[in-house]
Amino acid sequence: MLEFIRRVPAVVWAALAGFVAASVVILVLVDYVLERRSVARMDHFGEVLGTLAAELAAGPMLRPNPVAFSNLGHTMMAFDEVVGFSVYDVDDRVMVFMGRDAHEAGTVHHTSAVTADEAVVGYARVVLDRERFRPTVTELVSAAAPFWLLVLAGTLLLVTVGPRVARTADSRPGTVAPSEVQAAFVLVINLFDRKNVEREQKGAVLGLVLERADQVANIYGGKADPYLGTGALVVFDDNGGSDRCFEVICAALLTARVLGLTSFRRVGGPRPTFRFGLHRCGEPGSDGTIEASEEVREALLLSALAPDGKLAVSEEVFARVDGPEKLEADMGARGAMEALSGTSLGGYRLVHSAVGSYGSVIEGQAQLFAGRRRSSTSRADTR
Repeated sequence: MLEFIRRVPAVVWAALAGFVAASVVILVLVDYVLERRSVARMDHFGEVLGTLAAELAAGPMLRPNPVAFSNLGHTMMAFDEVVGFSVYDVDDRVMVFMGRDAHEAGTVHHTSAVTADEAVVGYARVVLDRERFRPTVTELVSAAAPFWLLVLAGTLLLVTVGPRVARTADSRPGTVAPSEVQAAFVLVINLFDRKNVEREQKGAVLGLVLERADQVANIYGGKADPYLGTGALVVFDDNGGSDRCFEVICAALLTARVLGLTSFRRVGGPRPTFRFGLHRCGEPGSDGTIEASEEVREALLLSALAPDGKLAVSEEVFARVDGPEKLEADMGARGAMEALSGTSLGGYRLVHSAVGSYGSVIEGQAQLFAGRRRSSTSRADTR
């Protein structure tokens, strides 16, 4: 759990905290407005009903009739909002009294004068139940829902766009600045059949690849950029986690699975083929960029040795996994080992998937990311 919390960008936690705070504020304000409206509605109801009761009590008051007063009382008490009713003359003699007293807690009373020939002959009092007019939970939620939706939309926008905006733009397209991510691992996404992709389609394909790779990199502490002439490059930092190598391999597996599920129909042409190579990341190359380093070239070699859609991981990275049984992996093909002569790789593993619940989490994330429809500007060079 702590590892998950550490991987989530601070802007996401800030957005969630803002959503909770805004929701509370909205709830308080809406409740205040509804409360004021309910008081106004209760006053109007009491005034109208009290006036009606006074008019109906005028006749029985001039000719005292207990039956008429009783019928009037039962008529008033038939209203759900009314919990008490009484009529008394100017000498405070009670003509009829039903229900609760006007001064009991939780009640509000309205008194209207009973008049005959413009003279006041008594008073009619209606006692209302305050709780009957208070806004219900359903009314409160219904009134607050539009505002909550607006806040939720803003929160989702901040969560999805914030991490991308928060990162500093590269000084040159197609390079990964070491100051942005303290690179410890590098993943090469090799568009293996790029020669079969039409020139006008290549930019759209690589743009979609970068979009998907960025989605994964954002939650695994990485950064994706174009890798000219190859595809894309994703670098991951070493966040000090107890098993960072396993996390990065999971990120690579997730990237491969997301691209496998992504529909490239909108860019036209045949479905592109990708291969993936993961290696440690060393010092920048002679031109100051990571992509010119020896380790990136070795990661590119690993991607070329992997079958279509598969991930090849250097032995150096795989050996640092705490509990390799969490991964379903095979040793690299014997014949392919000859291609590694003259490199520092020594060997590699073909990692097929994560085992058990780890694999289920990766599959769930992949389904989510591949199903997202989010526009982004392609940063890939079509040359």
